[in-house]
Amino acid sequence: HGRRIIASDMNGNEGAEECRRRGLRVFLLLLLLLLTLTFAGAPLIQASLSADLTGDGAEEWILVAWKFGSYGTHRPTWVERDDAGLTQHVFIYQKKRDGRWHPIWMSSRTGLGIRRIERGPMIGGLDRESLLFTGRDGRETRWGWLSWGLVRLD
Repeated sequence: HGRRIIASDMNGNEGAEECRRRGLRVFLLLLLLLLTLTFAGAPLIQASLSADLTGDGAEEWILVAWKFGSYGTHRPTWVERDDAGLTQHVFIYQKKRDGRWHPIWMSSRTGLGIRRIERGPMIGGLDRESLLFTGRDGRETRWGWLSWGLVRLD
């Protein structure tokens, strides 16, 4: 017998939520495995959500993750060495035509102390969703994808 997921059809789309949750779990497990193999030490995925940040009609996956160091194998020229400690990052993935998820943005250390991430209001005139980050101090900041990378909007 296969494993059953019990879900209610909240919006009349005949179980799409069930498929989406299952797909999200598989994606996050594979992503966690990829991140574990990619970075030194085991990163921790703190939060995730999907939103159309780029305005192309398809949702990107946004992850708040913790990993050792601020950078990957490459770092800015003015940085002599990477941090050794555990730091918080925002990673954004987009599904390409080949059906695979590819990173479109992997932030260096955020320094924000993000506690919660939510979908924000649409960005006026751009047909793109924004993101709301709530910091450890309880303050909310609004972010959006304007051309490349997240930009603070408030």
